Amino acid sequence: MIKSLRKKGFTIVELVIVIAVIAILAAILIPTFSGIIKKANIASDTAMAKNMNTALVMADSEGNVPEDMGDVLFILYGAGYVLENLNPTTNGYYFVWDETTNQILFLTDTFEVHYNSKAYSENSLDWWLPIDEASDVTEIEAIGAKVSYCMAKDIEGDLNFTYLANFDTNGFILTGDISYVSNATGSFSVSGIIEGTLLVNAPNANVSHYGAVENVNIVEVSQTSYHEYGFVKVQINLQAGRLVIENTGNATKVVLPISTSGRAENKGYIEVVEGDAAASFENTGYVDTATVTVIGTQPSGTTAPAGFSVLIENLSQLKAFRDAVNAGMTCKGITVKLTADIDMTSQAWKPIGYNNRALDQRLVKDDYTSAPANVFMGTFDGNGKTIKGLTNTGYLPPNVIQWVNAAGMLGYSFGLFSVTYDATIKNLNMTNVNIVSTVDKSNAVAAIVGVARGSLTLTNSTVKGYIEGTNYVGGAVGYVFQYSDQFSKTPHDRLPDDENKIVEIKNIDVEATILAKGNRAGGIVGAANLKNTFKTGNVEGLEFNGKVNKFKMEECTFKGNLTAEEGRVGGLMGMSGSFSNTYVLLDGAEFKVINNVVDANINSGNLDPTRSINISRFIGPAAGGPSGEYTNVVITDNTFATDKKLTYYNSTGIKVSIGTFDTNHNN
Repeated sequence: MIKSLRKKGFTIVELVIVIAVIAILAAILIPTFSGIIKKANIASDTAMAKNMNTALVMADSEGNVPEDMGDVLFILYGAGYVLENLNPTTNGYYFVWDETTNQILFLTDTFEVHYNSKAYSENSLDWWLPIDEASDVTEIEAIGAKVSYCMAKDIEGDLNFTYLANFDTNGFILTGDISYVSNATGSFSVSGIIEGTLLVNAPNANVSHYGAVENVNIVEVSQTSYHEYGFVKVQINLQAGRLVIENTGNATKVVLPISTSGRAENKGYIEVVEGDAAASFENTGYVDTATVTVIGTQPSGTTAPAGFSVLIENLSQLKAFRDAVNAGMTCKGITVKLTADIDMTSQAWKPIGYNNRALDQRLVKDDYTSAPANVFMGTFDGNGKTIKGLTNTGYLPPNVIQWVNAAGMLGYSFGLFSVTYDATIKNLNMTNVNIVSTVDKSNAVAAIVGVARGSLTLTNSTVKGYIEGTNYVGGAVGYVFQYSDQFSKTPHDRLPDDENKIVEIKNIDVEATILAKGNRAGGIVGAANLKNTFKTGNVEGLEFNGKVNKFKMEECTFKGNLTAEEGRVGGLMGMSGSFSNTYVLLDGAEFKVINNVVDANINSGNLDPTRSINISRFIGPAAGGPSGEYTNVVITDNTFATDKKLTYYNSTGIKVSIGTFDTNHNN
C-alpha cells in the first residue's frame, strides 16, 4: 500500500489556544518590557539633568549666571548640548529650569519633581519650560500646572492661558494670538515678538507686555493695571481697568472707553489717542495727536520733544527694545539712552534691526518708495555706559536671519545693530566683543552697526575685542550703503531717500583683532558704497536722480591687527565702492578722511591671482590717482605707526612686504 503523504493542519481549537497563550504572555511581558524601557529612559534623563546642572554650576563658578532661559540654553550649548536635550526621552516627562535656584529639574507627567540637584523654588512660576508647539501650552493647561514658558523655535498657532504664567518667545516669533482669561489674582507677563493680538480679560491680575505685538485688547484688568513696556503696532483698545504706557512703551494708537470704566497713563510715546472727553488720561510722556482731554503736559509736533528719552537700564529692557524695533518700531525722532552698564556675555545676541542687507528682503515696503522698515532710525545714546560681551556665537542659528541677494549669495549682517537708517549712535563703549563667522557668507559684520543705510552719525565710542566675518568686516561699522542713482540695474538697491545723506564718523577708538575670510576689511569701517556721491566722466549728459552725499571720518583710532584673506583692506576702511580714478565727485559732495591714527599690522592675502593687492594703511581701493583729479577729496594728516607694517601673501603663500604709501592717497 502507498502511505498517504498528506499532513494534518491545526484545528480551530488549537489556534484559539495558541492565540490565547500569546495574549496571556503579551499581557504579562509587554508591561514588564515597557516598565523596563521607561525605567531606563528615566535613568538616562536623570543623568542628563545631572550633567546639565554640572554645566550650570561650572558657568556659575566663572561668574556666568543666567538671567533667563535664553542664557541657560546658551550655557548648555557651550557645554555641548543642543535644544533637543531639554526634551526628555521619557514620554510625558519634562525638563524645566528653576530660575530661583539656577538648576534643571526633571519632572514627572504630573509635574512632580523626580530629580533636583538642590532645594528648589516652591513657586512653579519660576520654572521655565521650553515649548516648540502651540499644543504644548494646551497640554500643560490641561494638567492644571502653573509654569512659565519659553519658545524653542518659531511657532504658528494661538495660545490660551487661564493660569498665571510668564511667557517669552525667547528671540523667536509667535504667529498667532495670545489670550489670558482668568479671575486669578497675581501677575501675568508676555515678552517677545507676537504677530497677532494679545487679549486680556483678567479683572484681578496685573499684566505686563514687553517686546512687540500687533494689537492689545484689554476687556478688563485690575486697577493695579496693564503695563505696556514694548511696542504695539496697530492699537491698544482699553475697555475697563487701568492702562499704563511705561517709558519704554510705544503705541501707534490708544483707544479709550466712552465711560470712566477705564483710565490710562502715558509715560512713553503714543502717536494717536482716541476716546471720550470723560475718559481719564494722564500724560507725562509724548503724544503726537489726541482727541481726549489730557491731564498734564501734551507736547505737540510730529517728533518727540527735546528731553524725551527711552531709558534702558538692563539687558531685559535692551532685548525688549530690540524686539520692538524688529517688529517695526523705527524710533524715528526718539532718543534711546542707556542708564547702566549691560553685560550680555552669557547669551548670543540677536541684533537690533533685521539681519538683512538686501532691500528686497523685508527692508523696504513692497513699492520700494519708502524708507526701510524694521530698522533703527532714531538716536541711541550710550551715555558713557558699557555693553560687555557682544557675541554671535551661540545656541540658536535663527539668531542669524539670513538673506539671499540678487546673485544668490547667502549671508547675514551682524552687530549690536544689524541695520540702521538715518541713525545717530554716540557715547557707547563696547568691550569683550567676540564675533565669529558662523556661515560661509557673513557680510557686513562689526561691533556697533552691520549695515548703515542713509545718514549715519557715529561719535565718541569705543570697541574692544575680536571680530571675524567673510566680507565687509569692520571694527565699528561693517558696511556704509548709499546707493541711489538712475543707472542702477537693481531697483531694490535704490531708495529715493538715499539722497543728500551725511555719514560722519568721529572720535571712534577701536582696539581689536579683525579678520575677513573674504575681502573688504577696515579698522573702523569694512567698506562703503557711496554711489550717488559720484558720477562717471563719460556719461556727463545723463542726469542723476538726486543730489549729493558726504562722507567724513575724523579723529578715529584703530589699534590691533587687521587681515583680509582675499584683499581689499585698509587701516581705516577696506573699500570705498564706486570710487576710483574713473569717477569724479558731484558738485558739493565730500569725501574726507582727516586726523586719524592707525597703530596696527595690516595683512592681505590674494587667493585670486587675477586681483590686485588692494592693501593700504588708511583707505582701501578708493582715490587711486593724483589728488588734483578730484574735488573735495581729502585724505590727509592721518598717522600710521612707524613700528607697524603691511604684509601681503600671494596665491602661492609667499610672504611679501609692502612698502610705504603716500599720505594723501593709497596705491
